[in-house]
This record gives sequence, structure tokens and C-alpha cells, in this order.
Amino acid sequence: MSAEHLKHGARWWREENDPHNAVAAAVERIKARQQDREQQLLRAVSLYGDYPALGLSAGSYRTVRTPASQRLSYNVIASVCDSMQAEVIQSRPRPMFLTSDGNWEEQERAKKLSKYCEGLFYEAAIDQTAPRCALDAIVTGTGIVKVYEEYGRVCVERVLPWEVHVDDRDGYDGQPRTLYQTKWIDRDVLLELYPDHEAALRAASSPSDSWGWRDAESDQLMLVEAWHMPSGPEADDGRHVMAIDSATLLDEEWTEPGFPFALLRWKQPMMGFWGAGVAEALDGLQYEINRLARDMQIQQYFHSNPKIVIPRGARVLKNQWTNDPAGAMIEFDGPQPPQVLVFPAVSGDTREQLDRHYQRAYELIGVSQMAAQSVKPAGINSGVALRTYLDNQSKRFILFARAYEQFHVDIATLAIRAMRRLAAADASHDVVYRDGSHMERITWRDVDMDEETYVLHVFPVSALANTPAGRLQQLQELFGAGLIDRDMFLELSNMPDFESQKNLLTAPRELVEKRVHAMLRDGTYYPPNPMMNLPLCIQLTGLAYQRAELQGVPEDRLALLRQFLADTQALLQPPPDNPPLPGEPPDQPLGPGGMPPDTMGPAPTPPPPPGAGGMVS
Repeated sequence: MSAEHLKHGARWWREENDPHNAVAAAVERIKARQQDREQQLLRAVSLYGDYPALGLSAGSYRTVRTPASQRLSYNVIASVCDSMQAEVIQSRPRPMFLTSDGNWEEQERAKKLSKYCEGLFYEAAIDQTAPRCALDAIVTGTGIVKVYEEYGRVCVERVLPWEVHVDDRDGYDGQPRTLYQTKWIDRDVLLELYPDHEAALRAASSPSDSWGWRDAESDQLMLVEAWHMPSGPEADDGRHVMAIDSATLLDEEWTEPGFPFALLRWKQPMMGFWGAGVAEALDGLQYEINRLARDMQIQQYFHSNPKIVIPRGARVLKNQWTNDPAGAMIEFDGPQPPQVLVFPAVSGDTREQLDRHYQRAYELIGVSQMAAQSVKPAGINSGVALRTYLDNQSKRFILFARAYEQFHVDIATLAIRAMRRLAAADASHDVVYRDGSHMERITWRDVDMDEETYVLHVFPVSALANTPAGRLQQLQELFGAGLIDRDMFLELSNMPDFESQKNLLTAPRELVEKRVHAMLRDGTYYPPNPMMNLPLCIQLTGLAYQRAELQGVPEDRLALLRQFLADTQALLQPPPDNPPLPGEPPDQPLGPGGMPPDTMGPAPTPPPPPGAGGMVS
């Protein structure tokens, strides 16, 4: 690398003093070289939103709304993008932590970690942020979520694609070593976050954006955040910097194995860092649709009005033609009366070509036009046929659906790493896990695990149908096939009208599972009682015992389950037919030969214990 290039701060992470000038210069160079990318993003946003956006920054995104007569009447890009988003986000993936050949305690901790992560997702509103990022990925090609810690909590925010900057050469293989983020933030927020730099923050001027606009109602500063990955496991050049144009607010070492961003791409690029979006893929078709729509509008304007043919020499007075809906008397002299000719308003070929282009847009992306219009195909009436149809139409963008699941895995991984950094100062952080009406508060110190001891998977919240009718039909099929019992049927139905009855019918199973789980977890014995469903106790406890033994549960916990089984079987024993009267000794079991034990003489003396020398004192 040339000395001139190094002089301009290309390697800002090597700067010993405040690196804010070098970081800002690096961002400006990247933005200058990637103006075409900004224009592409601007066009994608305009095509989806159906308005000409003037810019993407905080001061220039304001738009001039076009009149209704000039707006797109066939915005196929917005229709396809919204249909894809609705199809993908309905699964609501959730992370699940599974141990890799772990013992029972590690597995129990992994289950709690899954609940803890679920609580983090709820606390950080992931279900509201992830769908918006999915739409960003579909429209522009890349959706971004940032995971960070602030005020002792893990925070998640949506990052706009034009706020992240990567050098083209650095991101050629999709794995850049340096990444930048620019964001407009209110000055008071920065003062609250960085009170040690109050003088610099108050003295900083709010720079205008490329359009030269300033908003008098707000006071914002441009914050630049930069990360550089360490060059190796033992390297010390990893760095994280947050700066404004006149000061460095944060300068720390960066040792994490990645950037604090989870990325979702609609289409993976062959090379480079950024993905391709639907707006880019359908840009040409949308242009043709717009042209055909304008042609139809012109044809409609010129051809829709009737034409009146008057023979030469008919001597018709033109002032007799009026727009009176009741008609008018028209006098003429000549052999032929005037004739009214009505031509086709729009050419049939033009209309058919427009419909073909519109349908082709859905075919290229792989979205069913019927799904976009919420129309069920004719002839598909049963639940099985409808689910098969939906599965087949979803296979066209199965890669994006899997990327959306991996997106949640990446968010969970970043959230756990952020929580681990917070726990270095305070390990008492807790979250609330909600499961229906059940709430559980889980502390970080109870779930902290080394990343090497578990693997992270995702699963959809529900694989059942979304509508109540489809869900009920699918459950009836499973119940009829004997794959689920009545209690499981009611538990999975999730019908509001069944809630109270379901709680009553599923209480026996939940009570047994609660006691078995508590004995395995706490090592405390909880005996059965006659009010419980004793046959169900034996069935579920026997299954739990076998599973626990396979998982290597300690012997003292297994002994509790054996005791629970024995006590349950004792409660199931019928009472004797002739109970003893008061004062009468109870019936004694018969010895060998059918004789009572007291008639067989004294019991033989047991052999002496080893080492006693045969002497009995």
C-alpha cells in the first residue's frame, strides 16, 4: 500500500491518537466510490413506495408527492414484496439451544437458556423488528439488525441498508474485515450516553447533508461507528470506535469473532457484500408495465369518445349537437342521416400484454398471484390439498425462508454475546419468560454456558395452520390417526372458547410433569396423592425415568422417581377384603409350607459379618 494512501488514514485502527478524523475520511471515500449503489437503493425505495424519493439521509428523504394521475396504477413490485414478506414471516422462528453430548445438568441449563433467549426476544421486540428487516431485504436486497448493550440491557434495532458501509475490495468475498455505520442521533441522547465528552458534544455543529437542508425543529449529530476485526487470534489490532466529526466518543479493543450485525439477504451475491432485491430484479418489467399503462391511458383518452360521421352536403346544423342526456332533435337534408361510430377504447393486444407482464413478475420471483390476492385456487377444498399447494408455492423461495430462520439464529448468538459482556459487570440480569398464562423469571447466572457446549437451532413457533378452521381440521386429522390424544388435542387447539375446559382436562398431565421435573431439577421428593391420575403418573414417570437414565441423570434423582413410582403403585393397591378388627393383629404372610412364621421356630441366626472371626457377642 502506498504511503499516500496510508497518510489519508486508510488504516485508522493503527492511529495512536484520536482516530475520528481518519474514520470520517474513510467513510467519505467509500461513499464517494459507491454513489451508484446509493442511487440503486434510492430507486428501489421509490419503486416500492410509489413516489420519487429525493434522498436517503435524514435531511433529504422528504418527498414530493406526485399527483394521483401520475402515480403507478400497476405497482407489481410493491405487491410481490408484500406477498413475500407475509409468506415468510408467518413462521416466527425461535432459537433452541441443544447440548452436544451433554449431561443432564447441561441439558437442563440449555433448556433454560432457550427460555432466557425467548425472554430476550420478547424484551427487545424481535417479532416487530425482524419482519421490517425482512421487507428491507426483499426490496433492497439486504436487511440488517444491530445487537448492542445499552443501560445494562440488550438492545436490538433495525439498521437501514444505506447506513452501513463496506469497502468494495474488502468485502469482495462477503467477509469484510472493516465495517462502518453512520447514523443521525439527537444531541441530548449522545450527551446522556457519553457525559465525559459533554464539552465536545455541545460545541459540535450539526452538519448539513448532501442536499444542504437543516431542520430547525431537531438538533442531531452524525455519529460514525467503525469496527475492525483482529487480524488473528493473538493480534491486538481489533478496534471499535464511535466518533463525531470533532471528537472520539468511544475507543476500545474489539475481540469479538464478528460484527454486531445480523444480515438477511434476499438473494446471495456471486461476489461482494450486498444482496440483490426484488426491486432490482423486476425493474425492467415494471418499466414495461408503466409504458403499457401509459399507452392504455392515451388510447382511452382518444378512443373512448364517440365519433359522429356526417355525409358531405347533409347540411346539418352543428349547434344542434348538445350533451343533453335526454337527447336532441337533429334536422338534416340529404339521403343519409349522421352516424355515431364508437371505436374500441383500448387495444386488446395492449391489455393482454400488460396482463402477461404482470403475471410474469410473480412467476420470476416465485410468488403465487392467487396468494397475493388472498384467493384460493378452484378445486382445492380440503385442508390437505391446500397445505400441499402452499408448500409447493413456497419452495420457490425456500432459500430465503431458511435465511430468515438463520437470521434469528444470528440475532440470538449476538444477543447471548452481548449479555455475556454485560454479565462481566453484573450477572444478576434477568428476563421474564412467558408461555401463555405462565410466567417465569430467569437469571443469567442460571443459564450461562460456554458456546462450545451447545449448538443453536431454530424451529417455527407452530407448524399448524394459521386460521382457526385450518388448525382445527389438521388437529382432527392427527387425532383421528391416533398420533395425539385428547389432552394434546385441546392443548394444541389454542381456541379461546376451549381455554377454561382445556385447563381442567390437561391439569392431570401438567401436574405429573411438574412434579417429575421438579424432582429431577431440585432433588426434592414430591409424593403422589390419591387425587392424582395414578395410572397417568405411572405412565409418564416411567417414560421420564427411562429418558433420564439415558441422559445420565444422577442416581439420587433417579431414586426419587423410583420412590414416586413405588408410592403410586401402593396407592393403586386395593384395600384388603377382611380388615382386622380393633385390637386384632393384622394378617401375617405365610411362610414356607403354608405355616405362619411364629409356628416355624426361631429364625436362623445370620452369618457373622466378614472379619468377625465367627464370634458373636
